[in-house]
Amino acid sequence: MAALKQSAASLFDINLRIVSLALALAVVAVTAIVGVPSAQAQTFTVIHNFTGANDRAIPLAGLIIDRGGNLYGTASGGGKTNDGCESNGCGVAFRLKPSGAGWILTPLYVFQGGFESGPDGSNPEARMVFAADGTLYGTTTYGGGNRCNNVTCGTVFSLSPPATACKSALCGWDETVVYRFLGSPYAR
Repeated sequence: MAALKQSAASLFDINLRIVSLALALAVVAVTAIVGVPSAQAQTFTVIHNFTGANDRAIPLAGLIIDRGGNLYGTASGGGKTNDGCESNGCGVAFRLKPSGAGWILTPLYVFQGGFESGPDGSNPEARMVFAADGTLYGTTTYGGGNRCNNVTCGTVFSLSPPATACKSALCGWDETVVYRFLGSPYAR
């Protein structure tokens, strides 16, 4: 008799657990269905067409945004053209600033590039990142002065606003090479 009461209590315990689990799953399902907002239509707007002229060319990487709504990016082409850069130029870092109904592109830094003549790097092809102090960091595919299989190895760079107040709209930022890639021992 005692075994029968214990067996019935165990079954009641199991049934209570199953009911509790089912109730919890139902609450989660209802919350997921009700809590998910309906899908909104997305719009696509071109904010800048690169022409290869003064606005540079070949923006391969994504953009980053600051607290003021400005967008920052790189273009692998454009800017200075020399013997070590591609025919499209050595590349630039730029800012897109909202202005009324449009955007204004401002070059922040024009890479000098080249082989030994351009230790600052050339052809940035990756997204830049912000440091906590507002400095931008990025990489270049070429430049830096070290040789890797007949081309230069690339750099890690930082960009920061000029230390003194700028008196024109086209003030460049200060660029510092953080690291020049050396390549592998086999690349030399």
